[in-house]
Amino acid sequence: GYEVELAADGAEALERFQAAQERLQPFTGVILDLTVPGGMGGRETMERLLALNPDVVSLVSSGYAEDATMTHYQDYGFKGFIKKPYRLEDIGKALHTAISGG
Repeated sequence: GYEVELAADGAEALERFQAAQERLQPFTGVILDLTVPGGMGGRETMERLLALNPDVVSLVSSGYAEDATMTHYQDYGFKGFIKKPYRLEDIGKALHTAISGG
């Protein structure tokens, strides 16, 4: 039930996030991959998103469950995490939980 915009890396995600805010149609939530080969990854992107909007709701995603960002996601400003591989249903549940604050 969510409308989705995709970005190739963190830089593009930041551009899309800021454009949505300027259109007064801000994103409800953001899912960031922790590692983006050749591009800005989730941790750096999240730092920049928080500078744009300290209330951003974001999930971090990775296949590396032992990474500190995944185990202590709140310390990096994320509202939740989702470990790869996952199903579409898992994304929906994790995003709904993060958005509802529960």
